[in-house]
Amino acid sequence: MEITKKHYNFAKNIKMKKFIIIIVLSVFSFVAYSQLNVELYKVEPNTTNRILRIENGGRYIVHLDDGDAKFYFSIKNLENKNKTYKIRKANPQFVPGVVEVKVCAPVTILSPEGLCVEGDETRPFTMTSGEEKSTYVSFYQELSGTSSIEIIVYTGDIETATDDEKISFTISFTTENSEIPHQQINSFYIFPNPATNTFTINADYSQKIDIEVYNVLGKQILKASPKFGSSYIVDCSKWEKGYYFCKFVNNGKVLKTLKLVVTK
Repeated sequence: MEITKKHYNFAKNIKMKKFIIIIVLSVFSFVAYSQLNVELYKVEPNTTNRILRIENGGRYIVHLDDGDAKFYFSIKNLENKNKTYKIRKANPQFVPGVVEVKVCAPVTILSPEGLCVEGDETRPFTMTSGEEKSTYVSFYQELSGTSSIEIIVYTGDIETATDDEKISFTISFTTENSEIPHQQINSFYIFPNPATNTFTINADYSQKIDIEVYNVLGKQILKASPKFGSSYIVDCSKWEKGYYFCKFVNNGKVLKTLKLVVTK
């Protein structure tokens, strides 16, 4: 009878240990899967080729092309279910002058309306399990120097999101362009801005000036060479609604870049 009781107690202890192990593993699994289970990769512009995995807390440098650039990256949902995210910009450290940063939400299967938005963060966008989509951060800086912005990909509410519910990294945009003298800045301007059907470019400058206008994808929309001290009227009635960059060029050197908004 004593042997049977010992066997019973031994078996009971084994069951208790198994129960404790199961509880511990369950808690561990809950913690693991409560993390933001995504992968971020820097990608080549206009492609989906991965070139660098973005690490949480990492810093990445982008060299500006005449004051504007884009940082392309992809997001992959590693969850076994659909998940909704947002992208936010935070903790800016900008050089003096005009600096503009926009974050964009990728167009996904479940969120076909994912678009660039004005402001500090995107609209929510939902991705299916295993889905991967590319997006970008658009940046414009008027003067020379280095500016930094933190990008946060998160789920839920940013105000209450824990470290397990967000991933962040920093982008440093830098340019070697020399600062334009004040008297030259006043020599170039566009009006009206925003424009609808037409706008006027004033190129009152003592040197030969070429005017080049590009859309946000970097495609050249216009190139003109107005006469010294004259104003140049541009017909934009057939242009797509959106942002454009007007560059004033002298002998291949960009003297100034102005942002133009075309509305309909």
